[in-house]
Amino acid sequence: MKKAFFTLTFLIFIAFSTNIVKSNEPCYPDCENSQWSTQQSITFFLQECNAEVTVYYRYRIACGIWYDYYIDYVLLGDASDCLDDHYGGDLNMMMRDICEALIVQNPANFPPYEEGQCELNWRVLKGSCWRPDIIPHVPKIQANADNKSDKEINKALGIDYDILIPCSSNDCCLEYFRVCINNGIREITQTGYLPPEDPDCINNPGCFPVCGSVYNR
Repeated sequence: MKKAFFTLTFLIFIAFSTNIVKSNEPCYPDCENSQWSTQQSITFFLQECNAEVTVYYRYRIACGIWYDYYIDYVLLGDASDCLDDHYGGDLNMMMRDICEALIVQNPANFPPYEEGQCELNWRVLKGSCWRPDIIPHVPKIQANADNKSDKEINKALGIDYDILIPCSSNDCCLEYFRVCINNGIREITQTGYLPPEDPDCINNPGCFPVCGSVYNR
């Protein structure tokens, strides 16, 4: 019976993960002939969460001009409590930090490369409305749970978010960035964004807007 339960849970996990990948096709706000790469992933340390997250993304050079990243979704891993505990539920701010961390990591190796150089034609795209969600799984309780405090046990049994996903990829958020290298540090400035059709996520109940407004532009 127990084996069947764990098998069912695993199958639910696979189905859930596959559905995310299939449902989130990247948008093409322009440069339709510039194809996105296949989906890639990168894991990096998110300072505000004091933990690693894994970002699933794509990239392209659009119309031979724009250095584009597209964020598919984010697995939180050990940062599962970060949205509530460190960001106070502000998904917009958390996605901003994830976006900027992806630019700093720059897995597609877009320019600039040299000290003092800047590139004005970076863009990051993603769905304009996102939500945190839970991947069905069995809570993992350590064998020595009897020695844990009530708070630790409640934490183990509680519900933390596993993943951040777009509610729809049809309404696309496109943000423009200037990226410079100064004193060996990649400096990022958002220079504008293309307002989405549903900026307040009215058509996506239970979802949160994550496009541009956090920069007060």
